[in-house]
Amino acid sequence: MTAEQWHPLGIPFGVAAGSSYFPGANFPGANHNDVSVVVIDQSENDVTVLTRMLDGLGIGRVYGFTDPHEALAHCADTLPDLVLLDIDMPQADGVTMLQSLRRLVAAEGFMPVVALTDAISTEAKERALFAGAKDFLAKPFERTEVLVRVSSLLETRAQYRLLERNNAALRATLDDRLTAERQVIVDRARSHHRIDRALQPGSLAMVFQPVQDLSTGRIVGVEALSRFYCEPQRSPDQWFDEAERLGRGVELELAAVEAALSRFGELPSHYFLAINASPMTAATAELAEMLAQVESDRVVLELTEHTKVDDYEGLIAALDNLREMGVRIAVDDAGAGYSGLQHLLQIRPDVLKLDTTLTREIDRDRVRQALTAALVRFAHETGATIIAEGIESADELHSLQELGIPWGQGFHLGRPAELPRRPTRLVALTRMTPEYAGEPTLMGV
Repeated sequence: MTAEQWHPLGIPFGVAAGSSYFPGANFPGANHNDVSVVVIDQSENDVTVLTRMLDGLGIGRVYGFTDPHEALAHCADTLPDLVLLDIDMPQADGVTMLQSLRRLVAAEGFMPVVALTDAISTEAKERALFAGAKDFLAKPFERTEVLVRVSSLLETRAQYRLLERNNAALRATLDDRLTAERQVIVDRARSHHRIDRALQPGSLAMVFQPVQDLSTGRIVGVEALSRFYCEPQRSPDQWFDEAERLGRGVELELAAVEAALSRFGELPSHYFLAINASPMTAATAELAEMLAQVESDRVVLELTEHTKVDDYEGLIAALDNLREMGVRIAVDDAGAGYSGLQHLLQIRPDVLKLDTTLTREIDRDRVRQALTAALVRFAHETGATIIAEGIESADELHSLQELGIPWGQGFHLGRPAELPRRPTRLVALTRMTPEYAGEPTLMGV
């Protein structure tokens, strides 16, 4: 029943502002269109008076009752925003009604109750406050007092509802964050499990791609490349990236180095073995110990350039130690890595690996040719050897030969493969047949 309808006694609720009964009923600034108020009083006249006063606050729904049991049933069905309760009703004890109303509200809820009474004694106040009343109104009702007290409690109720919404939004945000954090923990545990599985025997193996002397076609060395034979099936870069995110990049890289070095004895004595390692792995004592177990003067350590080097001083000290052992240091992906020329100046590599972004279609790109020529000059001036990676066509190969690139590797020359029993050299470049060029391997002739 709304303010424009009738209360249970048949008395109309809501008298237009400025009526003869209640002149100037509108309360300045009042706007409670979405508010519900219940008035419970033994006197139908008091119910009518309060209802008309509340109309001045612009309250959307006012419900009046003289029967406390009907009122309680109504509140149980639709919880109001405010209750005005006569605590002196003969049909029900006011304190008992207050307690019943309070039980309708959730533990953290807030539904203010204004106690209505003929005489507000100290004892009555204490009993009502203890039972849950938030304020008092004495009969006969004075308009301004009613409007001020009701308006104040409705504003408090509105602030409470706003707080409830904000708290609910905060709880939802925290729940989402907690869910996300739990998912991160789950995902991280799964990632660790995947890396653990990759480190199991048989999961990580090596294939080898030949590096050729581009003038003679002879194999001068091989690069060891990781392959993972476990789920999920994905590229080696994805395995190493995941390990790096977990803080286990060095662990997985060292496992790959160990797998590569375990095949060292199967290589001809004139081959070098190129292994890949990040600057962080290159600086470890574990890597130096591994390399000390083989003919280290036949090892080329390719520094991957995909991450920032934070401590060049420590890295250079570690590389100097490896150089004293005979290890040659290569900068991988020259011209396309994280730190570019600064990296070259700091490392001063023995071998420069020309990135595939430069070799790709170099036969048709003068800019690539110019940059490659500059790197060839840099290598010549610093005494470094330069190797072109990613050679995939005869035209690219011819352009690289004309630019003075001494060594190279790529699918056009030889795909990564298992080591043959006795590799010697690939078919000479000058007599490579079309049939062979289509699927080159590491098998010697």
